[in-house]
Amino acid sequence: GWSVTLFAAADRRGRAIYHSNVMLSRGARFALVCVEAIAPGERDRILAALSEGRELISVTYDQMERFACN
Repeated sequence: GWSVTLFAAADRRGRAIYHSNVMLSRGARFALVCVEAIAPGERDRILAALSEGRELISVTYDQMERFACN
């Protein structure tokens, strides 16, 4: 039941995020995501996909850097 969704994400310095679990954690009822890390042109699409049937919880760059999504 999984699907692949490609998107670009970067840290606050503009460096590509090397693995999605750094900025995203998806569960059955909620998803933690650093919204500001997602490329602006892709945010709406990714947030729509993540929010299907689950609550979205946004984390900041500071929280992401402290591994909140891991």
